[in-house]
Amino acid sequence: MNGSSFGLGASVWTRDLGRAQRVGQRLDAGSVWTNDVQYSFGTGQAAWGGVKSSGFGRTHSKHGLYELSRVKYADLDRGRVPVPWWYPYDRSAVDGFAGVLELLYGEGWARKLGKAWQHRRGLVRLGRRYLSGR
Repeated sequence: MNGSSFGLGASVWTRDLGRAQRVGQRLDAGSVWTNDVQYSFGTGQAAWGGVKSSGFGRTHSKHGLYELSRVKYADLDRGRVPVPWWYPYDRSAVDGFAGVLELLYGEGWARKLGKAWQHRRGLVRLGRRYLSGR
């Protein structure tokens, strides 16, 4: 059943749906139908495409859309605002980062303020670094 170099679609014909599922999982094909053939090409939400030497990629569904797009992240830093978390790092910067994280994600205001006080030197260092533009 998998001896072909093609694998666009396959059909399993049986009254035993459990067997159809087991056989279908073993088939090396882009689509597998049970007791039917190729109806999914007209169904927009069903991904369509083959494996091995049968076609390239997918059409239909979100998977077909992903085949037509390329994700790329592009950042533009205008350089107007200094970024205090850039290299070089030192112990005070790491302490400041810990303070920022505690302020953002800590539990309860009392704990947040306590942690801010604990990391005050690092927070001040990050603030100075930000204001100096280094």
